Amino acid sequence: MDNDCKYQKSAAYIYEYVPSLSLRKAHELVCALKMEKPGKDFFMELADVYSNKNINQEYICLEMAENGIQTVRMKRIEQMEGFRVQPFTGIRFNGDVHECNRLIKNIRCDNDIYLYSEKEDIDEMTVFWLRLALYEDNGTGIVFSSFRDMTYDENTMYAPYENIAAGTSESFIMRRDFIDNAGLFDQSFEHMQYAVFDYCMRALELGLRNITAKNSRFGKTSDICINNVDERRFFKKWHINTWKLYKENRKIHPLIHKKQDESFSMLSVGCGIGKLLSNIKGIYPNIRVLGAEDDEYAFVYGDRLIPYITGRIYDISDYIHTLILCGREKCFDYILLESVLEHINDPVDYLKNISRNLTEEGKIIVCIPNIMHHSVIAGLLRGNFTYGRTGLIYEGCTHFYTYNEAKKHFYDAGLTVEECFFSLYENENSKKDREMINKIIKIKDAACEVMFNAYEYFFLLKRY
Repeated sequence: MDNDCKYQKSAAYIYEYVPSLSLRKAHELVCALKMEKPGKDFFMELADVYSNKNINQEYICLEMAENGIQTVRMKRIEQMEGFRVQPFTGIRFNGDVHECNRLIKNIRCDNDIYLYSEKEDIDEMTVFWLRLALYEDNGTGIVFSSFRDMTYDENTMYAPYENIAAGTSESFIMRRDFIDNAGLFDQSFEHMQYAVFDYCMRALELGLRNITAKNSRFGKTSDICINNVDERRFFKKWHINTWKLYKENRKIHPLIHKKQDESFSMLSVGCGIGKLLSNIKGIYPNIRVLGAEDDEYAFVYGDRLIPYITGRIYDISDYIHTLILCGREKCFDYILLESVLEHINDPVDYLKNISRNLTEEGKIIVCIPNIMHHSVIAGLLRGNFTYGRTGLIYEGCTHFYTYNEAKKHFYDAGLTVEECFFSLYENENSKKDREMINKIIKIKDAACEVMFNAYEYFFLLKRY
């Protein structure tokens, strides 16, 4: 009790400055900091704690940043040798590539540029976190904001920035020296999003990183506008499809049972350009990663983010096993199969084969789309089963899985499910969707509601 009392004054001090933080959370914060007296340098000390990653991010809310953290961190950046924080100019863009280039030309030649959608007003805190990310590492090309309706777990504290190949946000910032080297947006693209994708590729070509600043929040998640003309033009220029650049970052962290600083290894098969594996490496700094992908152009760009091998997906397993036998590679603690099994002619044999590359206690993480999702059922009821470039029914699939069918294949391969969770589709179910699901589950012996709502399953498998 005495221990609690000595922190009450500090908790009250925080609560006074940051009323959006509950008094209970404020008390937990000062207990974690062991700060009995707040003092005039409190927020500077708080910035130290933030930088040293000693405390969970949930305590460091944006309102606190307004009270001093941003000033402290930005001053430190300004003091770093070789850095000069440039002034910035905001540009509200409306999707017109020509207009965006015209506006950029009219900006002072020493200003960074922050581009944001015409649908939103400029957000000072978003700009701050973007600028902070831009200047903390001189190897950064473009920094994208995340979305207000996205959530991150406690790992955000340890990995506030996420490496990406290309951003899909409508809010991003670029340093002036990068713009000078990369030039203006390519006006041959009709849609601004493709011009941004192209700009991201130019950053990678210059040896720079594109990242998302997780602390920033801007707008809401927006769908990628598919333009067939721009898609063909982009592929002709870069020899890679755009969907491989913005491949979603699946949240598989709950299935990785390792401490933050623990050393372990992971092989990711079908990793595209390596977005997910790169993010995992940011969270677990001592992990040894290897990506495997059969798209040679994804390999070219992904190899700049993580170690890579390329080749036919089915042959990669044998190749890695050969490297292990000759001592050039070690067995892996985790093998991640990112939407791989639905493309394999014999998934059971493939699982048996890839399992040879696990350590004795190693595990396999499998990401599988659910063919039982209500959107597929709705299509079938209308007589449609249409293949697309992305989604649950897409080109190249030779197998389709429900939860039960997936478990059967795992068992036949000598594997058992240790854990499983699922993701929902990014858009909420409409009233019509909910009515359809309610009618289906009333049918005798019908599956439970969850199996119609699950968009993708994530399995953690072990040998039995």
